[in-house]
Amino acid sequence: ELDLLRTYPAHVLWRGNGGASGGSTKIDAADTAGVGLLRSLLRAFALYDEEVQYCQAMNYVAGLLLMYLSEEQAFQLLVQLLHGCLLRELYLPGMANLMEHLQELSAQIARTLPRLSKHLQDNNIDASFYATQWFMCFGLDQSMPFSMSVRMLDLICFERSLLPVYRVALALLHRGQERLRSLSDMGEILTELKQLPKAIDDVEDFFSHDVAQVRVDSAEQHVRRQEERHGRKASV
Repeated sequence: ELDLLRTYPAHVLWRGNGGASGGSTKIDAADTAGVGLLRSLLRAFALYDEEVQYCQAMNYVAGLLLMYLSEEQAFQLLVQLLHGCLLRELYLPGMANLMEHLQELSAQIARTLPRLSKHLQDNNIDASFYATQWFMCFGLDQSMPFSMSVRMLDLICFERSLLPVYRVALALLHRGQERLRSLSDMGEILTELKQLPKAIDDVEDFFSHDVAQVRVDSAEQHVRRQEERHGRKASV
């Protein structure tokens, strides 16, 4: 229930009765249209996919769909996203698939940004420390600018894979590598890593130039192997 309340609290769908005047009570927040729609959508998906049911971070993806679509359309697209693009594997109990993606991202960093990779390893920083939400909810939890998250999710839908997450992550790290390598304190490095997406002033330019130039051949092979192993669920 708490996840419902903290999903996009500034959006009009999630504002309580007092939202327009600058404040709302917990009761108001629980009664908003966004909370009701999101609760209904997530319950419907939990019944549809009893293996996944609900996992934290799904609320941000589902909530985004409700901003633009009817409840029925949002449900259909949520199923398409999770089953057609293999996002559901991220949310399975144990999150083994998420760990595989994070390990593959670390391998990509070592291959394309070896000096940065060594610096992160020397400071005991694993990709899971900063990139988990990039995979789980595509930065929609405000770990990325909203426009960046939506653009990345758009590419995921178009390509029907998680490869865009790899390209965005590597492009961000490439941009910030000099600053990151100048830091020697683990806490400062982690803070800088989490600020990388928010330091992008022009999201369109970032995708057109930085992201478009990233090559993730081995990551693509990794993702394709996962697709073959898990298969694609039939769409509704």
